[in-house]
Amino acid sequence: MAAYICVVIGVLLFTATSETLAAPSNGSDARAFIPASNDASSSDYSVCNDLMNTDNPPALDEIPWFCLCSTCQGIPGPTGQKGSTGTRGPAGPPGTAGMKGQKGAQGLRGLRGLEGLKGQKGDSGLKGNDGVTGPPGLKGDQGIKGQKGENGTSGAPGVQGPPGTPGQCAPCVGQKGDRGEQGITGPPGPQGITGLSGNKGETGLKGDKGDLGPAGGLGPIGPKGDQGPQGVCNCKDGSKGEPGQVGTLGSQGPKGAIGPQGIQGQKGDKGDMGQKGAEGSMGVPGPCTPAVQSAFSVALSGIYPKPNAPIPFNKTLYNEQGHFNLDTFIYTAPVAGAYAFTYQFTVYRKYLIAGLFRNSKLVVKSTDNEELDQLSQFVILQLDAGDKIWMQVKDINNNGAYVDINTDSTFSGFLIFPFSCDDIAPREFNNPSPTNFQWPGEDAPATTLPSNW
Repeated sequence: MAAYICVVIGVLLFTATSETLAAPSNGSDARAFIPASNDASSSDYSVCNDLMNTDNPPALDEIPWFCLCSTCQGIPGPTGQKGSTGTRGPAGPPGTAGMKGQKGAQGLRGLRGLEGLKGQKGDSGLKGNDGVTGPPGLKGDQGIKGQKGENGTSGAPGVQGPPGTPGQCAPCVGQKGDRGEQGITGPPGPQGITGLSGNKGETGLKGDKGDLGPAGGLGPIGPKGDQGPQGVCNCKDGSKGEPGQVGTLGSQGPKGAIGPQGIQGQKGDKGDMGQKGAEGSMGVPGPCTPAVQSAFSVALSGIYPKPNAPIPFNKTLYNEQGHFNLDTFIYTAPVAGAYAFTYQFTVYRKYLIAGLFRNSKLVVKSTDNEELDQLSQFVILQLDAGDKIWMQVKDINNNGAYVDINTDSTFSGFLIFPFSCDDIAPREFNNPSPTNFQWPGEDAPATTLPSNW
């Protein structure tokens, strides 16, 4: 009954206060909840005021009961059971960043970490600018004294002085001088001539009788014997006798007819090469076939040749055509054509500068400044008929050509091809031998070829 009365009173209060909610008394837009009792000051009605101040006031059934009836004192009901925890609402938006806190105190220094792996080699940097040129260095120490040079050439003999006054000599017997030092060993001499063959030795004594040889093999089967006479037999049903001797071979019968051709046999092995046939006769010369030939190859037999003269290659290896003169050591071209020349020298203990000359003009030269070496050259030249070719050394200090029993120094040349098909020129030429053997660039007077070279 009391609950019913509270509901009725609440309806009346809501009706009475509806005008007050619609028109605020203070002239502002805010709404206020006015309780119906004077002792409402003991209750908190802020929630009710918040509901009333919304833009869309809630419906009556949505207003809490204490906002409708604050003085109703109903019988308190039993305490309800605690409700289950509701589902967690969605996460709210992140809050604004708080103010930066103060810097904390510096922590203790940590332990030293392990050493990291070595990194890869970086790219090469750009080349730097050239530095400022430094001041000149101090003067260097004096170099080591060079080796003693070779003895110079002997000077001309001086003028004989006037004879001295006769000396006074009492016993006239001088003391024997000390023994002089041994001289420097000279270069080895040329190889000696091969000795004559020795006489044939005497015939040796007859040797002992040899051991008995092994037994020989079985000999061939002998000829067939003659047939024996036919035996006489009058017996019947006798035992078979022994076979008779084989008769003599009968005479050869007549030749039979030729049989059919047999099947072709397999190919036999290749036979041995036959003997070389006799050389055929020379064919008829073709059109414009030059028959001229010219080649030579000579060697040096002495060491350190003299300058200002052709090198004396007086050891002949090949000179069939005789175009290399073994008296002047000069080669003469028989025809106009292309020629090849080559030389090779062994250099020992002295420097060598050698040159190939054509008609007193230096064509090609070679230099070797080693004390033990080999020097060589090859050249092709265009020559006219009668041109002169020879070799010579520069001077006495650069003539280190050397030979011995184990090495040689050679000079060779040959005609590659003539320029025309004219007849071969004679070996004797009208143009004379050269007389100027001066090395180019020297001031020394020209030296003529010695007649007895």
